[in-house]
Amino acid sequence: MAHEEILLKQEEKLRNELEEEKRAALSRIEFERAENERNFNERMQKLELEQLKYKCNREILETERKAFQVEAQNNTDKTPVITPYTPTFKSNLLDDINNIMQNPSDKSLHKTQLMVKGSHTTTTLLFSYYHFLTLRTKQSTQSNNNKS
Repeated sequence: MAHEEILLKQEEKLRNELEEEKRAALSRIEFERAENERNFNERMQKLELEQLKYKCNREILETERKAFQVEAQNNTDKTPVITPYTPTFKSNLLDDINNIMQNPSDKSLHKTQLMVKGSHTTTTLLFSYYHFLTLRTKQSTQSNNNKS
């Protein structure tokens, strides 16, 4: 009888130890899961920032390409053209995005999204100006051809 009680106490002690180990293992697993989720979210934010950076670069390059095309067309036509628009400010969008990427946060992601929207608006305005200049140049060329 005493031997059975000792066995029961040992069995209960082993069960308690097993339960404690299970709780500790579950806690470690949950901690690792939370850490992995945090790392995943951080990497996703960095990826989104990279995508925004590349989109901004692409828009800037496209705008520059179109400006060069207009300039090349103007040089080949040798017709007087309105002086191209030159912004009076220097954009530091890429520097800002780079700084934000070095220290990402929810606020910086929001700030980047606002900057991208602003640059998109600027690009759209420049593109509209480009089309306006192209139209004016064509009209000027046509009127010069009609006079000749």
